[in-house]
Amino acid sequence: MKSILIIDDCSEWLERTKQLLENSSFNVLTANTKSEGIFMAKLTCPSLILCDFLFMSNVGFSILKELSTDDRTRFIPFIFFTGQENYEHFRKAMELGADDYLIKHREADQLIITVKQKIKKYCTICNIKKPRKSGV
Repeated sequence: MKSILIIDDCSEWLERTKQLLENSSFNVLTANTKSEGIFMAKLTCPSLILCDFLFMSNVGFSILKELSTDDRTRFIPFIFFTGQENYEHFRKAMELGADDYLIKHREADQLIITVKQKIKKYCTICNIKKPRKSGV
């Protein structure tokens, strides 16, 4: 079962998103602080990280930056999930290397599709990078 780490300081959104993903057969881990989220990401190396963009006054940026510099977590798909539509935030998220940027109240249905696509692509890339065993 693929695991997803959700990092969000809003317990209502955290629980709602967790239920949505669990209903789609994902193992869901949660964190509601920056340090807990980074620790969980490095400890568990989930298949995907879903992070609130405006998490505690733009801490989401620093979470992505820190995880992008660690060999254990830098290739894990990272999606910002936010309650605010803001083109400047979207551009900044993409410039920092986020894999996607979804609006919470408008794209909940799209979340499952996006998560599955990003995990599939990540698994494909990981399989390509693994050295194949030789029959010799």
